[in-house]
Amino acid sequence: MAIRILIKHTITNHDIDTADDLLQEYSRDLIKLYGSAVMKPNHHYATHVGDCACNFGPLHNFWTFLFECLNKILKSFKANNHANGELESTFFKEFHRTCETSRVIYTMHTNPAKSLRSEAARIMQKVTHEEHGTIAGLVALSQELDEISMDGMAYALSPRHHENNFSSETYRLLAHTLNTRFPHSPVHCQHEQPTSHNSIPLNHKGLFYNYVIIEGK
Repeated sequence: MAIRILIKHTITNHDIDTADDLLQEYSRDLIKLYGSAVMKPNHHYATHVGDCACNFGPLHNFWTFLFECLNKILKSFKANNHANGELESTFFKEFHRTCETSRVIYTMHTNPAKSLRSEAARIMQKVTHEEHGTIAGLVALSQELDEISMDGMAYALSPRHHENNFSSETYRLLAHTLNTRFPHSPVHCQHEQPTSHNSIPLNHKGLFYNYVIIEGK
């Protein structure tokens, strides 16, 4: 009950006094039931929570809930004898990469709805949402990608592939198909003049796969 009071977004002096009385009562009962040997430093800190709430407001304003939840996870990382700040540098690089990715997603979201960039941003945002890193999230993402595929058929690409130039006809048809399918994200062949100011040149190279497996065949 004391925690419920202290984690409210707004609290009064009366709320703080009530929570403080409840915490002290809990500590006294704990000693009566199990003896003073069970007392830990956190129990002593709990007696000062009321003073902290008076000085800094509700617990959400100063208590590092997220850090305490992640502390065990951070300590479980295997450093593999990498010291001198290497692990910290890795975390910082990943944080910086996440910020850059978020900036790209936001920029892509400004494109018209249903455009290629907007749809890509939606999928990228789903990956980086709260389901990120969970098996359920990967399954949900895989199912959604299957649903939005054009033919609705499950397929897999061969592991062997090579990069090569498109033929002139394939290159032209690919540009035409992309412009038809995604009119709000126009592209143009590199040897042609763009039809609009926001058109981007289409790469004349692609990955060619040896075969494609469609529905297990």
